[in-house]
Amino acid sequence: MDQVQPNSMNNNQKYFNSKKIINSKLSRVIFGGIILLALIVWIFGNNKAGYYQVLQKWPGGELEIVQEPGVYWQGPFSTVTEFKISDTVSFVDKYEEGEEEKIKTGWGMKVIFKDNGDGVINGVVRYSLPPDKEKMKKIMKIARTEAILKKIIAANINTVLNLVASSYKSGESVRERGRLIRDVFDALQNGLIAYEKKIVENNIVMSSITSGSEIKRVPGLTSKFGIAFNNFILKSVDYDRQTQTKLDEHRLLEQQRNNAVLAAEKLKQETITAQAEEEKLMAETSAQEEHKKLEAQIRAETEK
Repeated sequence: MDQVQPNSMNNNQKYFNSKKIINSKLSRVIFGGIILLALIVWIFGNNKAGYYQVLQKWPGGELEIVQEPGVYWQGPFSTVTEFKISDTVSFVDKYEEGEEEKIKTGWGMKVIFKDNGDGVINGVVRYSLPPDKEKMKKIMKIARTEAILKKIIAANINTVLNLVASSYKSGESVRERGRLIRDVFDALQNGLIAYEKKIVENNIVMSSITSGSEIKRVPGLTSKFGIAFNNFILKSVDYDRQTQTKLDEHRLLEQQRNNAVLAAEKLKQETITAQAEEEKLMAETSAQEEHKKLEAQIRAETEK
């Protein structure tokens, strides 16, 4: 029976021990690397282009705004809130097919016009956050997240749409669509015009409040927080059935009136043309008769 030599056993034992030590050291290096990487990720952040990062520092809670793209010092235990610099608020009635019926997934903004007509305004507003860091801190204090900020902006848009719509009749919102868009965009950018109620001949009249030649305005999100409104797209105004019926009737009357005006103008032109043709014919007939008389006179003179 063969016997294992003691030297061979010792060599094998040394080999296994050294391999165990190497593996242990390698494990510690890998573990240390993971911890270091986690610490780096924890205390450093990366800001993408087109975004602001709002840091709330630990332990004092001071706010810091990161605007430049790239890696920044975040610090341990800090909370980070991300805001998109430019974004849109969309308010459009949307429906998606459900199993049994359509499901509403989007909502326009309801308004009431001066003649008590109901409508739903569908549109999109684009806004931009301010480059001013102090104003961004103010925004952070009222809106802890981007979702809350969008709700605040949407509420402001809703207020503007309702107050502007209240100065228009339903029909005016159709005929003067361009002016309606300009008034809404002006109120978003510069604040709502301040009005006061006055009684004129037993009727309530809304008149703008002025200071000298300047119209007073209620400060909006732009003056308070530096939020800029870049664009307002009015996609449509959907009216309730009663208001739409009145608008259709008014549109039909307008069309009939326009057709009557066009018919009268056409008849007038035809009459003028007929009179001109008649006068031309009479002139030609008179000229022919004068020519015949002249020829007869010349013939008579020749025959003498």
